[in-house]
Amino acid sequence: MKIKLMLTAVLLVSVAGCAGTNFVKPGVTQQQAEQDKSECIYSFLNGPWGTNPLMAKGLMKSCMKAKGYQEEKQ
Repeated sequence: MKIKLMLTAVLLVSVAGCAGTNFVKPGVTQQQAEQDKSECIYSFLNGPWGTNPLMAKGLMKSCMKAKGYQEEKQ
């Protein structure tokens, strides 16, 4: 249980940073953007890949793009 919690924390930190990438979508409030981001995190934490931090970045990008967001490098 502790290992899964630790892996989840590592995953969330890696996704939150996402190597300096922001996701933008015109007309979306900050609250909606945070909700969409949370939904993406939830979807891959509960998928077959579990808490694999190596897949987190690519899955986050795919999910956010599917929701209509574009990447904005910082």
